[in-house]
Amino acid sequence: AVQEAAAVASVTNGGTYNQPRVLASTKLADGTEQTFETEDSRRVISKEASAQVVALMEAMAANSTSHTFDVPGYRVGAKTGTALEYDFDCSCFSKRRVVSTIGVAPVENPQYLVYVVIHDPHNGKSGSSVAGPAEQDIMSLTLARYGVAPSATKTPKYPIEPKAKPKGK
Repeated sequence: AVQEAAAVASVTNGGTYNQPRVLASTKLADGTEQTFETEDSRRVISKEASAQVVALMEAMAANSTSHTFDVPGYRVGAKTGTALEYDFDCSCFSKRRVVSTIGVAPVENPQYLVYVVIHDPHNGKSGSSVAGPAEQDIMSLTLARYGVAPSATKTPKYPIEPKAKPKGK
């Protein structure tokens, strides 16, 4: 999950990879601080490609009919994932799922990324319906907790619409 979050962070922060780390430093028993080195940042995609991906993520979140990703006052971007678990015993896919949602906000200058993965959910089948509400709650709390200023602009009208359901279904 940390590697996937780092990859998406690279794509959504202007195309620059920053090595993730769980700890910046520790204190040893004698009281001295031990810091952990990280590798230098590096460009992995162009700024233009990054902006396009962020726009697609924002369009996906803005056009969600369930409003699962809405955070009042903020422009957000999100992407969901749904996969069947592979069963090595039968060399086939099982009925168990892994669902996820990854979101960034505010999209004008992404400050936070929230990634939620749920293995074998029992209430729902998609990343949007199962992991989305948790991602939305965590993002809402994070933006408020760290005093991120609300978005100053409105979400543009993207030429992307949810797929219409066939009549009678």
